[in-house]
Amino acid sequence: MEDQDTDLKVMDLEELRQEIAEKKEKKLEATRQWRASLSPEERRAMHKRHNLLYKEKYPEKLREWKKAGYIRNREAIVIERRRKRHKLKAEMIELKGGKCVDCGGTFPAYAYDFHHVNGRDMVVGNLVLLGRDALLEELNKCILLCAICHRGRHVMDDED
Repeated sequence: MEDQDTDLKVMDLEELRQEIAEKKEKKLEATRQWRASLSPEERRAMHKRHNLLYKEKYPEKLREWKKAGYIRNREAIVIERRRKRHKLKAEMIELKGGKCVDCGGTFPAYAYDFHHVNGRDMVVGNLVLLGRDALLEELNKCILLCAICHRGRHVMDDED
């Protein structure tokens, strides 16, 4: 008699597991169909809301993940930042005419400096972090000089 009860319990347990698995699969299929019905814009908006809520709920976990990701990819990140900085400086030099205002020489990008004509509000190199608009606004207050002419200007300024 006991063996029969045990067999029934085992069968009931298996049936229960099967039923749970079927319900889970139905729910997953319904979710897949719902997601497929969303437009790309709706999907992006949904992900954006989810990400914002997650950032608010778990800021310390997000910091840990970012730090771990940076440590894992430090070399690639540094190389990419350097590449972007050099590209941006080349664009800025091009905007300023690509020649030294004093001597008229053309040099590699690393030989140019941006000289503030009427005093300096901010260092041009630091403005990369503030965005393109702030950078262009500050760049309008500058002239393009080669490193030698720039040093000469500052020596003349110090003597006056």
